[in-house]
Amino acid sequence: MSALGYSSAFITMRTDAESVAEVADQRVVRAAAAVYESADHWFEDAARFDLAGLPVSTTIERVLVEGREAFTNPDAVLGTPVPSPDGAPVEMTLAEWEDLPERPTYPLDTIGVDVPWNDDQLLLQYGHDLREASDALRVAVVEWLRAEADRAPHWPGDTPRSPEQIIEDVRAFRSAG
Repeated sequence: MSALGYSSAFITMRTDAESVAEVADQRVVRAAAAVYESADHWFEDAARFDLAGLPVSTTIERVLVEGREAFTNPDAVLGTPVPSPDGAPVEMTLAEWEDLPERPTYPLDTIGVDVPWNDDQLLLQYGHDLREASDALRVAVVEWLRAEADRAPHWPGDTPRSPEQIIEDVRAFRSAG
């Protein structure tokens, strides 16, 4: 290498392609962690329904499908439309959800401090928490799919754990614990 005018450091330098591949791989790792965390929150919120003897309004499998649908069609409606204050159903797409500066004020946020909640308010809160967890999981799945689409060309044949597998890991962990 010195005869050609290159230093030994030149041999060990990384190429731009290697750097891009590593960044793409790290994005998938972060996205997988987000899927894991949001799935754990989803199961935690669903457990509150079980403890109260109430049916859960959706399944985690359905939320996962909606996340995949949002990836293939960013204009797809996320979740079950809920009525707005004027009674019209509110639909939200992934782009609208991601562009929100902050989550809108929820009716339960207006309850005073040290005021006991009745059963209807608790149910409303459980539903709100489950919708928030579902939103987080949908977006985490979309981010995982985006990251994996960027990663795949750099790491052909090396498929990371899918969102479905990650959710099953969370389910197994929660069942064991």
